Parts: sequence; C-alpha cells; structure tokens
Amino acid sequence: MAKSLEIVAVVILLICTANAPKVYSIGGVASIKYGYGKDKFGNVNITYEPELYLLKDSLSYRELLKKNSDSTVRDIYPYYSISIFDNQMVKRNNNINVTLSVQKSKGKVLALVRFYNKSGRSYYVHRNFLPSHGSMCDSAFLITTDNIKLDYLGRHCQYESDGIKYIRSNREEIKPGKSYSFFYTLNKEYEFLPGKHQYNIGSLEYSLVTDEWFIEYDIYVLMFRMFYGYAYCPELTYDYVVLNRRWYCTSSGPEESELRYFLEQLGFDGGRSKSSFEIRTNQVIVTINGTKDTSYISLLRKR
Repeated sequence: MAKSLEIVAVVILLICTANAPKVYSIGGVASIKYGYGKDKFGNVNITYEPELYLLKDSLSYRELLKKNSDSTVRDIYPYYSISIFDNQMVKRNNNINVTLSVQKSKGKVLALVRFYNKSGRSYYVHRNFLPSHGSMCDSAFLITTDNIKLDYLGRHCQYESDGIKYIRSNREEIKPGKSYSFFYTLNKEYEFLPGKHQYNIGSLEYSLVTDEWFIEYDIYVLMFRMFYGYAYCPELTYDYVVLNRRWYCTSSGPEESELRYFLEQLGFDGGRSKSSFEIRTNQVIVTINGTKDTSYISLLRKR
C-alpha cells in the first residue's frame, strides 16, 4: 500500500513539473530589477510622484517566495508564458494572427490590437484582456524599458464563471475570414517614466477557444455534477444540497478537489486540448517622452 502511494506521488510530481508555467525572458525581461508605477507595497500613490522600487523588496515578491522559495523577480507577473517560436507556431497552425501597433497622439499612447482570423472556423477570445467601457480589465501588456517593468494601475473586472451560459458570454467571437480590433489608451493604465525612454511593448497571451471547447467544458462540468453534484449534509438529513449551494454542508471532504486537480493536470478540463490555445502579439519598440500630459497619476488627480 505504501509503495503504491509512493508511485502515485511520483506520477503527480512529474505531472506538476511538466505543467509548471515557464517564464520567458524575451525583450530584456531577464535583466528586469525595478518596478515603476505602484510602490513596493503594491499601492498606487497619487500624493507623491511615483518612484522606482526594487522588485526584490516588493510585497509581490515576498508573497511569491511564500509559495515557492526558489522564485526569482522574473516570476513576478506580468511575464510572457510562451516563447516567440511557440507563438508563431500556434498562429500558423490555427491560421490566426494578432498584431500590435503603438501610436502617440495629443498626450495619448494608443495601442491598436488586431486579430486576423484566416481560418474557416470561429475563435473566441476571453474578455478579460479586452477593453470594457473604455478601460482595460487586467494587465494585458508587458511594458519594459532598460531594467524597469511598468506596473498595471488600472481596474480588474469580475466575470461570471458558473455555467456554460456565462462561459460563452465572457468571450468575444472572431468569425472565420474576419478581423477584430480594438484600441487601448496605455497611459490610462500605466505610468510612463518622465523624459524620453525607449520602451519594449507586447501583449500578454490571449486565450482563444473553438466551438468544440465549449462542448468539452460542458462535459467536464456535467461529469463533476454527476460525481459530486449532491453533497449530503448531516445537519439536513432530509435533504441534499446541490453543487452551487454546497457551502452549507460542513461534511464535504477533499475528494472532489483532489480528483479535479488530478484530472486538470492531465488536461481533462479542456484547458490544454486542441480546441484551446494561447497567442500574443508582436513586440514593438517605441520612444515615449513622459510628461504631465501622458502621466497616469496626473490624470488620476484630475478625476
């Protein structure tokens, strides 16, 4: 019995190692030592001018070390999770491209992202990295200059995640043979350094899925509802509580979460199937002269 448990533990360890996220040091990211925009405690300071802070002294890094003592400052999000080579391969294999261009106009730093779907099928991109009501919803870009990484200072959007209805509504469809584009005003979400600096800007990975992915996801959810859809509660001996109300039960054990985790590591949640993939844009080099007109902090003070 003990030997069997050891074998299972080794298998799980190998799976976790194989699926551990890779941080690619592209565009000088390997030399990044400083953050700019927030303070080292992760706060946006609108009282004083923003200052550079050492990433190794930041709260983000300390939190990261608690999870993994072998972490380095390169592991602080955001970072690229797929290489340039893999990115090009995925685009070519799925007949889709996504490009980035950056323009400067009247104190605005505008990023234009355009998807080109050259395939014969629809793709769906998650809205988390798409503009919502004129603003971004998450850190959608990696912006660096020399050994400095700019902090994302914008808001975070909440999306419903329970049920296939919400899973579909959380994604924008890019129809076959069509393009889909949008603008971001980068200095509404990022603080550029004062003076002239050359920046390396690229999008983070966009999550795209096909119609088949929704079917796989539905099967996955249904499977767990069949296995664990009803949780018996000792306090309510006459009743069973369905999955989305199971927090009323004090008796729910770890079996479901352990099985779910194991199956997710094997890819049975649709996350690593052929019907889903990640791509990102090209990287652009642009010189930006940071002034009060382009300052996020100045814009924030005016609100």
